[in-house]
Amino acid sequence: MLIRGSGKFQAMPRSRPRRVCAVFVLGGIILAAAFVGALSAGELPDEAGPLTEHERRSLMVSEELANAWSAYYAEEYQEGARLAEELNRLSSSEYFRWAALQGAHIRARCLWGGGGSEGRRQAIRLWQSLAESSTLTSVRQRSQIAEALQLAADFDPAKPPGAQPDFEHAIELLEEILEDNRPHTTTPEAAIDLARLYVKVGRFGDAEHTLDFAVRLMRRGRTPAAGVSARRRTRGVRGGRAAPPPGRVRIGGR
Repeated sequence: MLIRGSGKFQAMPRSRPRRVCAVFVLGGIILAAAFVGALSAGELPDEAGPLTEHERRSLMVSEELANAWSAYYAEEYQEGARLAEELNRLSSSEYFRWAALQGAHIRARCLWGGGGSEGRRQAIRLWQSLAESSTLTSVRQRSQIAEALQLAADFDPAKPPGAQPDFEHAIELLEEILEDNRPHTTTPEAAIDLARLYVKVGRFGDAEHTLDFAVRLMRRGRTPAAGVSARRRTRGVRGGRAAPPPGRVRIGGR
């Protein structure tokens, strides 16, 4: 069970569905808002000088990802799929292939969310192709998210969760990603999905804490665009050494 307190998550003693609904609305835009907020770093005066071409491209790519995520979480699935597919042009880029992979995942999520049975079949094929195309941890974890979405699709609110092993396994897959707490967008993405599953079974306190964790994680600036800002702050430091990253938010005592 995910518990927060002294670095851990703790289940809420009482359900607070009204509050968690408000937090849940916020959770739906966490990923997009984090990218957009980081973009402002490229527009502010900086004693390190103007942006390099690579930094400008990083900000542009982050903005494209933000737009695709925004469309997805607004349930504008057709637009989200279109925006995400445009990132495929980066699939052969040495530095931005990660964005093409993430874009393909967003497109699959849009197909899963709004494409009916045929869209879901296309999404599954796209996720399978992604899993075979890269050994990156982020890709592996997105495969876990995809598996969790499929396992949870047949949830029956009339049955107790304990009688639905696929649904319980979906929760376990997402909890595993949060426990791993990798510094990329799969962690808050999994947190949003996990909160949704918690809400389905009335675990409102756990849903609220999970979304709160996602908000705190993204506020730490763990996005590609925020990384541009961090590198700029260290530019000119003797020896070129960057400041150490902020401390990790730990879950489950790991």
